[in-house]
Amino acid sequence: MQRLLVPCLLALALAACDPLVPDTMPTYPQPKALKVDHVRLELKTVFAPGSSDLTTNEVARLQTFLDQAGVRPNDRLFVAAPGEDKLASARIGRLVRVLSERGIGAQTVNVPGVEPNHLLVLVDRYVATAPPCPDFSQPDPNDHLNLTPPNFGCATVTNLGLMVDDPRDIVMGRTMGPADAEPSVAAFDRYRSQTVKPFISTQQAGPGGGSPPPGAGAGMGGGPAPGGQ
Repeated sequence: MQRLLVPCLLALALAACDPLVPDTMPTYPQPKALKVDHVRLELKTVFAPGSSDLTTNEVARLQTFLDQAGVRPNDRLFVAAPGEDKLASARIGRLVRVLSERGIGAQTVNVPGVEPNHLLVLVDRYVATAPPCPDFSQPDPNDHLNLTPPNFGCATVTNLGLMVDDPRDIVMGRTMGPADAEPSVAAFDRYRSQTVKPFISTQQAGPGGGSPPPGAGAGMGGGPAPGGQ
């Protein structure tokens, strides 16, 4: 019995020292993120030699291209002409007039390799692809290591991809336009100096919210002007 008791006690002691952390730590995928890809669509418009006008077929091709590409007014559209084209300005102007009918603007760029009597129409955009959600690929009900589950953040990232107007904003910001800060600063100065302007009453304001016209004060206040009906 003594010979059997010693090994049993030794086995129990070793079992008590066994760590709770497994030998191989479970790994989860990277945090969910939107995949933003740069996409460029292009169309080659053809002009007759010596002419700056688009044929009916070319206009139809351009309209079909814009429809299939789903070009919107806020998309970035560029036009490139071949080098040393004497009719480039007139041809670009004709193409821009077709685009302006749909409320679409364009910028001219220099692209090498444009064929003579052609204009290259480029549409640059960014496409956001949401991650595969929901993601319950690694369920582990016995996970006591407090690791981030694979489905964490799926809804937030997917909703961001659906709400963003231009996926390009996810990659790079926009340049802010000029802003006049003088009215805001003046309002703070009036507040601090206790010289806040009172609200203009609609009964005392003239056309456009300004001061009433001369001689109009007699007719204000709800009653008719002297001598009036």
